Amino acid sequence: MSGLGSEVGGKISTCWGSISTCWGSISTCWGSISTCWGSISTCWGSISTCWGSISTCWGSISTCWGSISTCWGSISTCWGSISTCWGSISTCWGSISTCWGSISTCWGSISTCWGANESHASIVTGLGKV
Repeated sequence: MSGLGSEVGGKISTCWGSISTCWGSISTCWGSISTCWGSISTCWGSISTCWGSISTCWGSISTCWGSISTCWGSISTCWGSISTCWGSISTCWGSISTCWGSISTCWGSISTCWGANESHASIVTGLGKV
């Protein structure tokens, strides 16, 4: 299904096939599946960028809860809460976590990356780089 757009409560949601851009309430698109609840969420197939609440995209799977989370396939960059990406698997909980395949850089809580099967966790006040 493509070209599905919805406007909920006067908010704007626009969907073109695999592209979903949401300002406001709820938008659900079936092309490359994109589901958005909350603030601004933009999904292009495997690319998910979130400013605000919940965005879920299935291309290269990207799931975001919280602040700013940007996922490009195997690249996950997180400022805030939870971002989960399956390309080269990247999982982030906490402050700033940046993962490029086998490279993990953490400022804050937990970042887990599987590229070269690397896992790193640092304390809130610590700085870890793998």
